[in-house]
Amino acid sequence: MEEIRQKHFNSGIEALEDAYSLADRSVYPVLDNLFYQFSSLNSSQNLIHKHTSNISRFLKSGFGKIISEYFVKRMDCPQFNLIWENDDFDFMTWDRILDVLPQFLAVVSAFKFSQKVTLIVGKEGIKLRGKIGYDESLGDKREKIYSMYRKLFAKNAMLTFDVNRQEHETKMDLTLNLILDTFTGKAFCIQLPEKNLTLGFPAIFSNFSRDIEERVLISDHTCIEITEDLNVRRYSSIPKDLITSNHHEIIYFPFIFRPLSFIIPGMGKLLPIRLQHGRCVLFEQTPFSAKGSTGSGTTSQEQGQQEDQFHYVDFFGLIST
Repeated sequence: MEEIRQKHFNSGIEALEDAYSLADRSVYPVLDNLFYQFSSLNSSQNLIHKHTSNISRFLKSGFGKIISEYFVKRMDCPQFNLIWENDDFDFMTWDRILDVLPQFLAVVSAFKFSQKVTLIVGKEGIKLRGKIGYDESLGDKREKIYSMYRKLFAKNAMLTFDVNRQEHETKMDLTLNLILDTFTGKAFCIQLPEKNLTLGFPAIFSNFSRDIEERVLISDHTCIEITEDLNVRRYSSIPKDLITSNHHEIIYFPFIFRPLSFIIPGMGKLLPIRLQHGRCVLFEQTPFSAKGSTGSGTTSQEQGQQEDQFHYVDFFGLIST
């Protein structure tokens, strides 16, 4: 059934792409909206999976028993609590969760939890909260965790962590957050007017954008700045003049062992995109009025006016290689 559905979806996409090549530019906004609605329908799986609540409940029950046994018996956790963020998962969500679960648990197994562990599972990913000792050492497990990170990146999944140390406490709170990046028809876009260029990043980047209040709390870590002339600079911390800048996006990823920030001129926003011949392009009616794809990047000229080029950065493809 899934193969048939995908075949029909692909046929519909091809028909829409043919319409783009044949239609006048005046009808592009209509086609853009149709493409967006069609992609959203495919992503949500409404037509195929709207009657699968019984199957979802069955999968949740089985998943709950297996994962509880893993934490209580194998991880030797004193207490385990499983929370579902959403009532019903479609098959695509289940497939993604089960696909990344082995790598997530491999990272989790590197820690020794002393009290209750809470696992929160939702359509956007998996989050774990628990307490570990101050003397927790991961040095001998660094290679294993790096290996799991690469595998998760290859599956468009982002794993970050946070540690909260309280005074007079012998334990500290650990949070592991695994976020799944899926094609939702949007990209996190930043315009570079000087270069007639709009950069697009996975929509998941919006989750890690930091405001001024948050930037001042971030300790030293690797920072990579993309300048307005597209040069790259590297720092060991966020430069002071950029911490308070209202004209730069700072995307901070609190990875285990090696946190990383990207500093990009301009403020980002989520804009609708579509796939065209396997490449991401912006909709015609987007505020940035950018047009193009991740190809060679030649700038188009039309009616004597230069249009912005759109370049989508395949972050997960770059970082997983």
